Amino acid sequence: MHNLNLEAHLINAKCPKCARIITEAISRLRSNLTVSCTTCKHDFNIDESEFQQKVEKIEANIKHLKESLKRA
Repeated sequence: MHNLNLEAHLINAKCPKCARIITEAISRLRSNLTVSCTTCKHDFNIDESEFQQKVEKIEANIKHLKESLKRA
């Protein structure tokens, strides 16, 4: 089953120091856009507008999925 809970979805961010991809849940990032790299331990902030764009894209995908399920 597809996950229709927006807050549970994950967003990727690239560590600016070592380029590792860090994955965080939207629910966690809503309270704090600071991420800690698990590889190099560098703390960095996710750009708020980039975060919002990613959330909006996921919201649109969820809406499209819900509409598809209604038609099925």
